[in-house]
Amino acid sequence: IYISQVFVYNRALTDSEIQRNYNATKQRYIYTEDIIFDNLVVNYDPGSNLSAVGTGSSVVDLSGFNTHAILLNGPVYSGVGNTRSIVFDGVDDYILSPNQMSVVTAGGNATIEAFVFPTVAAGNKCIFNLGQDGSQFNYGMILGGTTLFARNSNLDYTLTGTVSVNTWSHIVVVYTAAGATGYINGAAVGSNASATVT
Repeated sequence: IYISQVFVYNRALTDSEIQRNYNATKQRYIYTEDIIFDNLVVNYDPGSNLSAVGTGSSVVDLSGFNTHAILLNGPVYSGVGNTRSIVFDGVDDYILSPNQMSVVTAGGNATIEAFVFPTVAAGNKCIFNLGQDGSQFNYGMILGGTTLFARNSNLDYTLTGTVSVNTWSHIVVVYTAAGATGYINGAAVGSNASATVT
């Protein structure tokens, strides 16, 4: 799976804000709108030389919160310029963000969004996980095959939406007190009240 342009907010984005971020990034830097910057707390963008130079193991957070990350177990950059992304092997590659727990408050609202390019339909693909396994405070976004799941407190909740293989898709999970809602390419694809933030 290729992953590019990951945002994490410490609040729940609205439907119109999610649509705006999708429109702002779907053409990769052919700007029709700017992304939402209000409460943006993590912005990893391998397509920007400010975030990643395309070699090495560092990814710089562009949000201003300095939540810089390290590539671990061998993910590599693919592509050039603003089409560059990070390729994960689907086995043990990941990005470690050392101070990730400080960006979202337990019990608070959160939004996680990313552009993904799954290369196979089978298997689980963790797109983003905030918190530690076994923790009571854990947000995540997972593709189970091609189905979007939300994670909270190590429990996965199906959000009914599916992504296409070998195609870039914009995926979002919004957490509020009412539960988790998933979006694919700017459209809501399902929610699950059981995924409330604890």
